[in-house]
Amino acid sequence: MAPSIDELLAAVERAPDDERVFALATDAMLEANENQGRLMAGAVTNIEKGLFEYQLGRLLEPITGLADLGLGTWQVLWRRGFIDTLSVNGDMSRQRLEAWWLNLTDFLAQPLEWLETQTERQLLRAHRLLRCLRRIEVGPLRTTASYAPLWSLLGERPLPASVRHFNADAFEELGRDKRQMTWVTLGDMRSAWPAFSRLESLRLRGSYVSFSGVSLPLAKSFEVESSSLTPQNLEQLKAAKWPRLERLSLALGDGQYNETPTTPEDVGELLKDLPPTVTHLGIRNVPYTEALLHVLAASPKLKQLTELDLSMGVLFDAAPMLMQHADAFSHLRLLEVGDTGLPRSAELTARLPALSWAKDLRHQKTARYVSVSE
Repeated sequence: MAPSIDELLAAVERAPDDERVFALATDAMLEANENQGRLMAGAVTNIEKGLFEYQLGRLLEPITGLADLGLGTWQVLWRRGFIDTLSVNGDMSRQRLEAWWLNLTDFLAQPLEWLETQTERQLLRAHRLLRCLRRIEVGPLRTTASYAPLWSLLGERPLPASVRHFNADAFEELGRDKRQMTWVTLGDMRSAWPAFSRLESLRLRGSYVSFSGVSLPLAKSFEVESSSLTPQNLEQLKAAKWPRLERLSLALGDGQYNETPTTPEDVGELLKDLPPTVTHLGIRNVPYTEALLHVLAASPKLKQLTELDLSMGVLFDAAPMLMQHADAFSHLRLLEVGDTGLPRSAELTARLPALSWAKDLRHQKTARYVSVSE
């Protein structure tokens, strides 16, 4: 007996990059005259696709509760005929956030057997569109500029099972500069860790955070962009359980908004317990990048890295020091120094071809000013 459409879609959900399974599911959808099959097959023009996406977005509004959040508050991104990314910018109250999250998780938790009994076929179609939802992005609440209510909510209603990437970033809001990390509070994240147990990547942007009890058993990437990380935060990350971690990127900050800023010695202690799986390390947004070069060059852990990101730091006069430690950094495929003030020179790049200024934003119209405090 041939598998049903939903059995094939379940197989796609489990292995979204399996071309054979995807082709079988696409053929089944086309044979059933389901419009989603046309999207999966790419058999629509750009104009048709735009109209179709708009119609499908409207279909999802009453089901997920997104209609109550207001125009421009949310958006979806598509991949191969499925909704891949769902973004909500945080321009809402705590009550609206809770109502939306409960609606979304309740809907996705409904068994297919129940959906197939409903007279409204749009319920089943909407569920199919979200079968391969892989990424959720949520901004901080407008009223408090805090993620604490979201962490509490995730403690009660975890992420949908298909989600593998979560982005807590400060979405741009009217009257606020998105670059100001000190305006956003991350808070105590203990209640969120169980909800993140299936994540492959987690990105956080904000300040005043506790990582106590961090456990991300499947995570390959962990990124924090902050202006106020403390030595205690680094101690918490040293105790983290993430056996598959490959990418660790930390923007730390200084003492302007933080009575206990980190030091090069604190980073050195973090390096001692760096998981052996980590090949990309970012120590960014600090005022002591030049002193950090000594610590990094002396660390045995440097040899396991293939990429080192020192962007948003201070390296104005560090060219001689980089030349001094060139042998220690010579194995790197990437040594990112954008937004550090490091002058470019042919001598330096010849000695360290891995040097990159890709994150140097000084010449862009919307340049982010270099400031470890913001």
